[in-house]
Amino acid sequence: MSTYGELKKAKRIWIWGMGELSGHYIHNLEPSLPIIGVCDNNPAKNGMIFEVRGKRFRCCSPDQIRNGDGVVIAVREQSAAKEIEKILKRKQAIWCHLFDAVKAYYDSLKEGAVFAENSEKDQRIVKFIDCLVPIDRCNLRCSYCYLKEEEKFKSRLAVYPDAKVIRKALSRERMGGTVFINFCGDGETMLYEDLIPVVCELIREGHYVQIVTNTTITKAIERLLASDIDLNHLFIKCSLQYMELKQRNMLDIYASNVNRLRERGCSVSVEVTPHDELIPCLDELKQFSLSHFGALPHITTARNEEQDDFRLLTALSSDEYQKIWGKFDSPMFDFKIANIGIERKGFNCMAGVWSLELNLATGELLQCPYHKTMDYIYENINSPIHMEIVGTKCQLPYCYNCHAYLTWGTIKEVEAPTYLEMRDRVTDTGEHWISEEMRAVLSQKLYLNNDIV
Repeated sequence: MSTYGELKKAKRIWIWGMGELSGHYIHNLEPSLPIIGVCDNNPAKNGMIFEVRGKRFRCCSPDQIRNGDGVVIAVREQSAAKEIEKILKRKQAIWCHLFDAVKAYYDSLKEGAVFAENSEKDQRIVKFIDCLVPIDRCNLRCSYCYLKEEEKFKSRLAVYPDAKVIRKALSRERMGGTVFINFCGDGETMLYEDLIPVVCELIREGHYVQIVTNTTITKAIERLLASDIDLNHLFIKCSLQYMELKQRNMLDIYASNVNRLRERGCSVSVEVTPHDELIPCLDELKQFSLSHFGALPHITTARNEEQDDFRLLTALSSDEYQKIWGKFDSPMFDFKIANIGIERKGFNCMAGVWSLELNLATGELLQCPYHKTMDYIYENINSPIHMEIVGTKCQLPYCYNCHAYLTWGTIKEVEAPTYLEMRDRVTDTGEHWISEEMRAVLSQKLYLNNDIV
């Protein structure tokens, strides 16, 4: 394999592979690369138009690659990449893999990631960002998990910039103020070791951060607590996978980590995803939560993504489901149930400007899940980010993340409780799960903070 430095010397550079991998990462190649074309082994893609950093190319056969050309190999499967390498070696071409090219460019951005330290604290939240962490690996195997259904449990290759570059890309200046950022992986979020430096940098920038985790990765929690960040800016959504933890004898680990976070001043919320197999254990689940955390857990809902209407993932009738899980008196459950099946096409939704979906690995910025890509935030990190509201063009059967988007106030006309009410509990000793400072943050509405009358 050639080095990236050698590749850059080529006068003509091709992208080989126009599949999912290139779709995610190709926008993060260095702008100065002299890319002259794209190719793919699949004849069906010949003639198709692909865009690379603003330039449009017609896909052609790899036969067009000449001696001395540079090639960025954009395929995920190692066996396929090895076969491509053999072909390029015979052609006497220069090559490197897409991940290596992107990482080299990201590394070059570090010198430009200069920012002013924020000495002034600003608790006024102007945006909510739901951020996908590039991890689809988990230490648990919950029966209702989407990943298990799709047989995904593998380590995903991922590349994203140095933590300081991400901080620059999400600076308060660029975002227009302070942002509340939720980090969640397809797998267990805190298994991704490079996440904690990113979280710390964003908190130093002045943002408030939430991490969704099964709260069993003790080493990661220890790293987080050992950092010098202001823990008042940190909120941990502690997913309680009760049956799985019980079977693995990990309930004590979970409880210990949740309470350690609370003792150190982090805000926490204990939450359960309802599933039919858990119903026989509800009494012991309640007792576990009351005895260790002083209150019942919150209840979310699980959706069946194999169905277009995202119906509840249960064999129960809607009435039975609500009767059983409604006994936890969880405002989150009540609000999510009340919004199932309600389309929001007739409203002016400000998702795409006030709330955003971000892929941490690629910098891809979407309006909302299942909506269009607006920008790639790691490109030109000193320039404004293109944003565009969803408005009346919602593509979802209902707002399944209503407990976040609607409670933060992305649709002013929809009456909704606050995000705080979705997460906080008062314990039997009168303590809050959410700290005083974080309660003030989570009580806000984006339509008020963005000066909309």
